[in-house]
Amino acid sequence: RSSHSRRPISPRLSKCVSGQGLAGATAWCEVAMAPPQISAAVSEPGTPSARGGSECVICFEELDVVGGAVELPCDCRVEYCASCWDRALATSFSAQGLARCPSCRSPMRAGYDTTVDKLTFFRAPDNATPEPAAAPVGSEGVGEDWTRQVYNQLRPKQIALIRQFGEQCDSKGETHRQCESLMEMTLTSSCFPRCVCGSHMRYVTIKDRVLQLIHEGPTVPPESLVPIIMEHILQSPPIMCDLCETNVHADGGVWSCENGQRTMLHSAAYDVCEACFSFHASGRYAGTGTAGDGTPLVALSQGTPSP
Repeated sequence: RSSHSRRPISPRLSKCVSGQGLAGATAWCEVAMAPPQISAAVSEPGTPSARGGSECVICFEELDVVGGAVELPCDCRVEYCASCWDRALATSFSAQGLARCPSCRSPMRAGYDTTVDKLTFFRAPDNATPEPAAAPVGSEGVGEDWTRQVYNQLRPKQIALIRQFGEQCDSKGETHRQCESLMEMTLTSSCFPRCVCGSHMRYVTIKDRVLQLIHEGPTVPPESLVPIIMEHILQSPPIMCDLCETNVHADGGVWSCENGQRTMLHSAAYDVCEACFSFHASGRYAGTGTAGDGTPLVALSQGTPSP
């Protein structure tokens, strides 16, 4: 995820370009930081579909087919399927730093119930403000926000999925390569690692990951400004591994979820560094990244000595 903040992408990028004498880029950031005007076309609750059952007001799928209507924590009587409700909240959170119901605009937060392995939603106070930047690991006097709690709850499951991926590849005779060939492995392997959200994870360079960040914002900058913004962001990439919670160097890469920010499970995307991925998939430390004290990144994710 982006390590500068779990607030909207645009303010994060503005930190990288503001004050640098880049008038055009800074002007774009100021426009991009403005909260978008979001409206939702809402049909009457319980509207029957042509097939006879109630349908989701967003995707218009019959609710009986997609697992029923999600139980809303607000007073709305609108019916959403779980997938559309989750994505609507994630879109709002990505754009404004605060998840809101797409119909009544009440602020929402999410949790993860490990006993049933699914997201839970609850209403936040009406005076809720955008979520603060995630505190660095080890920070004192800073309480954890709900997004950090969700990420921490998901960590064991993601590690298990990476190990499962390694076992599947080994059973097919596909030997894990060293970190410099992870990109090739992604393109040629017949099995792909899965994310906790159910989507696939793909290996991308930090340069490509930063480019994704730029284009994920509610306002995309003019193409003429993208190289300037990229140059400044890559001086200190705001990409953090979600297992060891350490920033990834500009010369490296990450395994990133294709679902991006489109779920409240990982509302600031989901990224795993090369070191952690290689260690959990194959039991071998294949990364070169280190924390500030020189500890290999993978040693931080489980508290185990580096091989």
